Amino acid sequence: MFMEKVKEKLKNNAGARARKLLFGAPLNEQGIEVLERRFECNIPCFQGRKGEFDPLDAMRRDAYREVVLWLRNQLSVYRKESEDNE
Repeated sequence: MFMEKVKEKLKNNAGARARKLLFGAPLNEQGIEVLERRFECNIPCFQGRKGEFDPLDAMRRDAYREVVLWLRNQLSVYRKESEDNE
């Protein structure tokens, strides 16, 4: 039901309200840091065991990093919009 509300608001071009629903909730900087540690976003994408390289692991790690960067961006946009509305 929650995601249905978000999808409906996004469909109606109400991005700020959809962001508020998504990022005004428990996901904050600490939550993003937990995701970052869980998915090892802070180590180089091509790091592997000594002398080994797994291209699929590198691809996954790079994708996780992109998601974390997107979340950080959306959180900053939400904060900026909140400040502007005050």
